[in-house]
Amino acid sequence: MLYAILEGFARRPALLPVENVADLHLFIQGYLHAASYHSIVEPDIAHFEGFQTYVEQHYKAKSTRNWSKIIQFHANSDKESLFFFQEHLEAYKKKTKWVKP
Repeated sequence: MLYAILEGFARRPALLPVENVADLHLFIQGYLHAASYHSIVEPDIAHFEGFQTYVEQHYKAKSTRNWSKIIQFHANSDKESLFFFQEHLEAYKKKTKWVKP
């Protein structure tokens, strides 16, 4: 379900009140927290856990910053940071051979 929401956001950015990748990170963290609190198990959530490592490896980041801070650092604007997120998420799913359940 997480990836379906993010795909919907990519098609229609006005779907979520997000202006940059840091806002999107907060939304995702809230979603993950709610899923955990209600003991919801989704393949998307388990798969997304590796996204942090993917972003760190892509940018050769040797810091303790979360993926949104790393992406935002490399973007020239808020809009570009959201574009980079979508690109990285799709590349991560391809690299890990993610198959929609």
